Amino acid sequence: MAMSAAPPPIPGSTEVLMNGSFADGFNCWGSFGGVANIVSPGQNEVGNALSISDFAWIQQDFPGSAVVAGEPYYLSAYAKASAGTCTPGQVA
Repeated sequence: MAMSAAPPPIPGSTEVLMNGSFADGFNCWGSFGGVANIVSPGQNEVGNALSISDFAWIQQDFPGSAVVAGEPYYLSAYAKASAGTCTPGQVA
């Protein structure tokens, strides 16, 4: 499965994730389990994308000061799977 660069932030919002477009590779991200690679081009043949397999996942920790308890936060991503290779999973 490949996850592509993040879309532009919602007007008036603050970007909490660092390097959400993977422009700086895995900078600010931790990669665990299976296989994770930064590939190019990303969505719409632009930028970078994240390619993961074999139950890999990525994680980013950010300071508590970046978020406010009780406030909603939205995460969006684009995903693409190779034919016949995707097993339904979970985003936590």
